[in-house]
Amino acid sequence: FTQSADAEAIARAVEVGVHAYVVQGYAAHRLRPLVKLAQARFSADQALRDALSNVTERFEERKLVDRAKGLLMRARQMDEEAAFGVLRAAAMRGGQRIGEAARHVIDAARGAADINRAGQLRMLSQRVVKLAALRVLRGRADEGAAALAESAARADDTVQGLARELSAATFGDLTGALTQVWSSLQQALADKDAGPLTAAAVWRADSLAEQMLEQSDLLTTVLESAGGSPSGMGGLRLVNACGRQRMLSQRVAKHLLLAALAPAGAKLAEQAAHQSAHQAAARLAREDYERGVAYLEALPLADRDIRAALAAAAAQWQVLLEGGAHAQAAAGREAVASASENLLALFDGLTGHYERSLQVLTE
Repeated sequence: FTQSADAEAIARAVEVGVHAYVVQGYAAHRLRPLVKLAQARFSADQALRDALSNVTERFEERKLVDRAKGLLMRARQMDEEAAFGVLRAAAMRGGQRIGEAARHVIDAARGAADINRAGQLRMLSQRVVKLAALRVLRGRADEGAAALAESAARADDTVQGLARELSAATFGDLTGALTQVWSSLQQALADKDAGPLTAAAVWRADSLAEQMLEQSDLLTTVLESAGGSPSGMGGLRLVNACGRQRMLSQRVAKHLLLAALAPAGAKLAEQAAHQSAHQAAARLAREDYERGVAYLEALPLADRDIRAALAAAAAQWQVLLEGGAHAQAAAGREAVASASENLLALFDGLTGHYERSLQVLTE
């Protein structure tokens, strides 16, 4: 009830939900029916809002379900009906609406993909130094240049992609530190005036690579912890653990090659100490790798393809170890280089397999 007929005031009143706007018309006998009118209009308006909200919610839920079905169909090569059955079973198992189960599948897929990518940076931090050391040991500037450039480009794309796609508020400090150390590592590996890499450049790069490994490992761990409900973290932990084997295969190879790359002008005692330090680091990485293999082999979800990949990895691991025992010779170093690349390919594929597995998506 008001004395003002201002049109702007009327418009503002309607925007905030006023249902009756009476200008110069107050009378005691009109009060009760106008209040009743306002209440009725409010109830009718609220019913419309609820109906719209329900339709919108069902539409959004349908989009989530369709997207989750698509993820499951691509991940496990199943048809639409089977994918819907998986979603329905997951919803029943968790006491959820099917839309909630679909959202979990989508979130799990995104989380697993982010962990896989961040885990690749751990591996690439070690691989670029391994490849650089191999180039210096071979003594041929052109040999291995393409592989090193490919790894650097892959790392650059991954660093930039994570910085762009992860929440800056949540992960910005981690991606920022990672971007900075990767930029420094790139500069250390860049050939000066298109000339060959030197042993001194490899040592500088390795120091930065250790910082990059620390930063990318921290990001991967945080992504795993932020991956959703506690029940869903087992699958993400599996993706993280399998992806870590990629890094360890490169780390063992890196230290075996660095042990053979003596600092220029070093005395015999210094060379021996250098070799001993890197051999010790290779042993630690080897023990870590073998613990990881034991964990993966003990998992109950290992299907035939996983078993075949682990068996192939075991064979390549033996080749790497045998080559490492003779890493002072060119043939031994080449065996280390070849086996580590084969291990990388095997665990890269296996990590992708786990990333898309039903256990990770629906756990």
